[in-house]
Amino acid sequence: IFRAKEILEGYSCLLGDVPSTMFVVETPSDITNYCTRLLDEVGRGGGFILSSGCTLPYQAKHSNVEAFFNCIQA
Repeated sequence: IFRAKEILEGYSCLLGDVPSTMFVVETPSDITNYCTRLLDEVGRGGGFILSSGCTLPYQAKHSNVEAFFNCIQA
């Protein structure tokens, strides 16, 4: 998605890129760091919607989902 931002900036809106596996196996800190990076780098200048890569898996850790939504609210 980082390369896509370089190529499509100003032409297309990008959506997603928090891999569903991150919600299951990573820590809340990992989620926060990755979402912050996405918002800072891909969200710069607009044209980005933070979302999960595909779906939010049913076995996602509640703390990771909470960290994801806290990034959106910040």
